[in-house]
Amino acid sequence: MMSPELVLLMFVCLQSARFCRAAPDVQTLNLKVEYGESAILPCNGSAYLGEEGSIHWETSMGEEVAHLQIGEHIGGESSKVQVELPSEEQLRRGDWSLLLRHTMLRDSGTYQCIWEGQRQGIVSTVWLSVTEPPTERQLTSYEGETVMLNCFLLISRSQTLSSLQTWWTRNGETVLSTEPEADLPLDSLYRFKVPFGTLEEFHLSISPTLLYDNGEYRCWYRTGDFESPRPGLPDRIRLTVLEKVSTATAAVTDDWLSSSNSPTVFLNKEWTESTTSSPDVIPVFLEDSTQPPKGGSWMLLSHA
Repeated sequence: MMSPELVLLMFVCLQSARFCRAAPDVQTLNLKVEYGESAILPCNGSAYLGEEGSIHWETSMGEEVAHLQIGEHIGGESSKVQVELPSEEQLRRGDWSLLLRHTMLRDSGTYQCIWEGQRQGIVSTVWLSVTEPPTERQLTSYEGETVMLNCFLLISRSQTLSSLQTWWTRNGETVLSTEPEADLPLDSLYRFKVPFGTLEEFHLSISPTLLYDNGEYRCWYRTGDFESPRPGLPDRIRLTVLEKVSTATAAVTDDWLSSSNSPTVFLNKEWTESTTSSPDVIPVFLEDSTQPPKGGSWMLLSHA
């Protein structure tokens, strides 16, 4: 004998079949993009067309990324993620995909497209992986030039600027810090700067470089007062500053080594004249007693 609950469910299904339709299978995708590229998180909601409800994009941690409402104003975009929402026309077609602009390391994670209506459920799940940006561990510069040391911080999406502490060290000594009470070298106040960027970018600009800037540089950060310091990416950079040769010195050196400046010998005037005048030459034949063993030979005598 059927239970009363089952009988009631069958009655409801007969009255309105839409309440008993099974939810479509969840769409899944593993997506990998380069740092800074855009990423499209797909979500095909065509199976829910004609139903009333809304779409939510969330992370696996429950953080809302976007809230989409069909036929109404689209709102709820999270300020922590740079997203481009689908148009009204896309929503009506069931295309609920989300575009993440300029992906960063902290955008890596799991995203879910959730339908909230008569049939609530997860429409799609996307596992997004953002690759680490290319970095240089060895840099060479001539003194007087400008050099940029890139560093990226592995922080969460919920990280705020107020609780983030960052600093740079050279051979273990702090040369730049976001903490106002830090004890820094005097020249670092005007030569070392951090260009404007995203929260996870903590690049160091040195201008002009000096010979004593040589050394090992490390980028550090801490996300709270009681957290241990962590190195950024890369964990260290070796900077070599070379002495710059002046243009004038280089030109003289090149001039001297060129073939047009071979060594010159100045001759005495009298010696030159004596060697250029043609002397009188008298041929003399030697007698047998004075000849070399192999026979006679001619000797030329010069007559002054």
